[in-house]
Amino acid sequence: MDEDRIGILNFASAKNPGGDFLRGSNAQEESLARSSSLYSVLFIHHESSFSKYKSMNLDDNGKLLSSPYHVGIVTVAAPNASIIQDSEAIRYAMKERIKRLLYVFEINQHDTLVLGAFGCGVFKNNPLEVAFIFRQHLESNELFLQF
Repeated sequence: MDEDRIGILNFASAKNPGGDFLRGSNAQEESLARSSSLYSVLFIHHESSFSKYKSMNLDDNGKLLSSPYHVGIVTVAAPNASIIQDSEAIRYAMKERIKRLLYVFEINQHDTLVLGAFGCGVFKNNPLEVAFIFRQHLESNELFLQF
């Protein structure tokens, strides 16, 4: 597998670039910020961003890798269903964000994606609905067989 074709979805904090990794938190965004060169980009571009060829320098236990590898990272905050009470607005925002992040992976030729349960933790989005939206986009005419 060509490492430069791996794309990772970073579940962004809507408020703090890198989440609370500077305070030692260990959720998904914090782990990516700690083990790669991602934080410098997040600090500058607070909203969604694409970071091509970020170096992954540490393993899951915080140990230095013998040789870093490179991935593309799309950083996006999911709609926060724990705050927004309008289910139609949440669904629309989720569809748009997923469509855009998949488009970014496609135009940058990432064909192997690491996605995860986007917005299904503290943001309280319904995992079945999020999975269904991903499936709709991945099976659409525009993206079918791209990943």
